[in-house]
Amino acid sequence: MNREQTPESAGLREEGGDLGRTVVTIANSHLDAPLASNQAKSLSICGSTLPSVSVANSTGFVLIGGAKDDGGPAACGPNVISGNVTLRDNTAGIELGADTISGSVVLTNNTGQRPDSDKAGPEVEANHIGAFLVCSGNTPVPVDDNQPNTVAGRAIGQCAGLA
Repeated sequence: MNREQTPESAGLREEGGDLGRTVVTIANSHLDAPLASNQAKSLSICGSTLPSVSVANSTGFVLIGGAKDDGGPAACGPNVISGNVTLRDNTAGIELGADTISGSVVLTNNTGQRPDSDKAGPEVEANHIGAFLVCSGNTPVPVDDNQPNTVAGRAIGQCAGLA
């Protein structure tokens, strides 16, 4: 988002919520500043370009891009992220899919699973990661849904088998 843009013109939408617990949707947008979310009710980023993403303490589902699951079309377009992605202490499932990420991806201490799926664990699938993929303390452990990630550095910890 540049200085002339309003949140609405940049594709940001905030729905309901109270005391900072909001639903955040970013679609088909270009953000100039890093995105940091803390205690969102849920968050989705689809088809957008941004410098980095940090999501912590979300109480609802976190969707960042979307790989083709179960043979169907992707419900959320892939993102281009020029820096790092950090996902920590989220409690209701994560999907990080089909994104191009120039930096590292770090998932720590996330719990829960996608609400509309029987798949356990955060889904980290079909991403192109320019540095490292590091996972620890997630319950259940992250999965790639048979869509491995490409990682220029190394996949470490719970994510060692996802590349």
